[in-house]
Amino acid sequence: MMWQDRMQENVASTQTHERILQWSRRIVEHSRQLAALNSIASSVSQSLDFQETLESAISQVLHLMECDAGMIFLTDVFTGDLTLKASAGISPATVSQIERINPGDTCIGRVMQTGEPAVGEIPTGDGHPLSRSLRREGYWFFAAIPLRSKGRTLGVLLIVHPHPKQVDADARQFLTAAGDIIGVAIENAALYRDVAELLNETRHQAEKLRESERQFRTLIDSANDAVAIVQDGRFQYLNPFGLALFGYTAEEIRHLCFLDLVHPRDRETVARHHLWRSPQGMTAPLDIMMVRKDGTAIPVNLNACAIDYWRKPAVLIIVRDMTESHRLRQQILHTEKMAALGQLISGIAHELNNPLTTVIGYSELLCQQSHPPEELLEEGLTAIHEAARRASQIVRNLLAFARQHPVERSPVNINELMERTLALRSYELKVNNIEIVTDFDPQLPLIVADGAQLQQVFLNLIINAEQAMQAHGGGHLFVRTRVKALRPEHDCKSLTGEVSPASQPSNGQRPASADLPSHTNTLVEIIVADDGPGIPPDLLHRIFEPFFTTKPVGQGTGLGLSISHSIIEQHGGRISAGNRSEGGAEFVIELPLVTELNEHPSSEPDEVQSLPPTAPKQILVIDDEPSIVRLLQTIAASEGHSVETATDGRAALAKLRSRVYDLIFCDVKMPLVNGQQLYQELKRFNGTLAKKIVFITGDVISTDTRAFLQQTGSRFLEKPFHQQDVVRLMRTLLAQQESS
Repeated sequence: MMWQDRMQENVASTQTHERILQWSRRIVEHSRQLAALNSIASSVSQSLDFQETLESAISQVLHLMECDAGMIFLTDVFTGDLTLKASAGISPATVSQIERINPGDTCIGRVMQTGEPAVGEIPTGDGHPLSRSLRREGYWFFAAIPLRSKGRTLGVLLIVHPHPKQVDADARQFLTAAGDIIGVAIENAALYRDVAELLNETRHQAEKLRESERQFRTLIDSANDAVAIVQDGRFQYLNPFGLALFGYTAEEIRHLCFLDLVHPRDRETVARHHLWRSPQGMTAPLDIMMVRKDGTAIPVNLNACAIDYWRKPAVLIIVRDMTESHRLRQQILHTEKMAALGQLISGIAHELNNPLTTVIGYSELLCQQSHPPEELLEEGLTAIHEAARRASQIVRNLLAFARQHPVERSPVNINELMERTLALRSYELKVNNIEIVTDFDPQLPLIVADGAQLQQVFLNLIINAEQAMQAHGGGHLFVRTRVKALRPEHDCKSLTGEVSPASQPSNGQRPASADLPSHTNTLVEIIVADDGPGIPPDLLHRIFEPFFTTKPVGQGTGLGLSISHSIIEQHGGRISAGNRSEGGAEFVIELPLVTELNEHPSSEPDEVQSLPPTAPKQILVIDDEPSIVRLLQTIAASEGHSVETATDGRAALAKLRSRVYDLIFCDVKMPLVNGQQLYQELKRFNGTLAKKIVFITGDVISTDTRAFLQQTGSRFLEKPFHQQDVVRLMRTLLAQQESS
């Protein structure tokens, strides 16, 4: 009995001892695992380099698990695929095949879904490239460890071995803990990598910004336009070209408002469109006048857009000097006018020959008879006088059209201007069997415009219609004027100088709206039409393009309609083309109506014409044409004045030094001493007498002559003149002397 008790005690003691040994082994194993986990944590945390962390994690786990090869796959957040980020013991060929895999049907897919480790035999029948490649390399066993951080599975650490391994529950728990440690380390390294990349990108962007600023500064400083930054109406910056253009230093410009440099007539427009409200995007370009420091006015084209400058709203303004462009434009306009003038010459020559034939014929008849019958004498003198007046008007119209002068806007009677233009082509129209049909509004008010430029437009349209009808044996030219109300649907911008980009002529010219007076909601319409062949519909959209022409080579420059388009838009109006339903082409011009200047008289007051003769005065007539001298002498003598004459400037100066005259008629162009030289010399020794000169000239087309007459401010008679012109001028000037 005692023996049995002793045996039971020994068994119990042995069991206790075994349990103690098991607990000891488990404690030792747990200690080893904790040491391993600590080693893994220490290893993967030693570096914040992302790639080093991955490679260290693989190395530590392979060492602890005594396996041959391992890989780390991380999830692509955009596609959900697993991408191979690091490996050890895997051949390059296998790496290239498993760089990106879909985890769905692989041995590691369940690990990604559950977040739990998987251990076992590498599948042979799933056909996935991952299993196939690992089997081909001789691996049989795998352990897939989820890499987790903050409850999220980042990827999988896959370790493989050629032989099976026993993995119990404690080992699985160890693998899970190792995966969590590695996952946290990977996320920290990834965060550090992202921060480093962000900092590097920030430094790169900052350098790019500095380089961009340097390039921008270089670009602006070297620009051939004035570039200004304006804030609250004042200059904050003006580039070197702008400083040179306006003549200011950088320090001076900072004390100025932008409007200080704008011509007074344009300040309201500029302020309204470019300064006092921030432009939304780019503002429509504006042609204005600006003023340099020395007071010189220059034409410019203005562009502006809203910007932020030092975190405050500002306006970026680009100013382009248009001086040369304006000069070239005027040159092109004059060239086109001369081309049109060439087309006029033959017709004018024929038209002049008719009255000249009358003058020559009757004068010869009268000269051949010593005592011509009174009836023939009266008939001849009347015919000669009418023919001379007709020839004079033809020459005046021609000179008025050919004259080159600066743009001058003044009240213009459109009906009279159109009649003068038609008169220039009347002979050619008649011989080409073209009948003129006019319908002029007798109540048509004046408009403010440059008459010479509008006449160039009218003449171009008339010649185009004439040439179109001439090819078909003749026809009818219809010209109509009228006043009409501005329709609500009308493109108002094109009648206020603010032309929309779609309506811009292809030559790029825009209207100088600041030059235009304010207008009413009515407009003047001018229609020039014909019953010729019309304009081909497929060409209608091109007829205002520069250099586009349907005329044969050598018969057109292709600039006429383009220039006409530009001229009309510069007057704040619009021109359009189309075909008449009855056949033929039709051009419609619409110009804004100005009412505040409509009361300006178009001729001299009647009281000037009815002035009575003055008391007898002393008058000197200077001209190298004896017939003109005798004519003026006779007219002045008929008024009761005492007249002396001189046929050259030198003889006239001798007379002027010896006595005083009340009025002097002097030709501008003479041999020896011309009228300009005589004036300068007379002004030197008797300035009062120089103010009494009335110049006579037939050369008003000359720029020099016009400039001289404008400079002196003297009255002048334009050859050929009428007796009543001379009498009116004498009475007016002498009456002014008596009243003063």
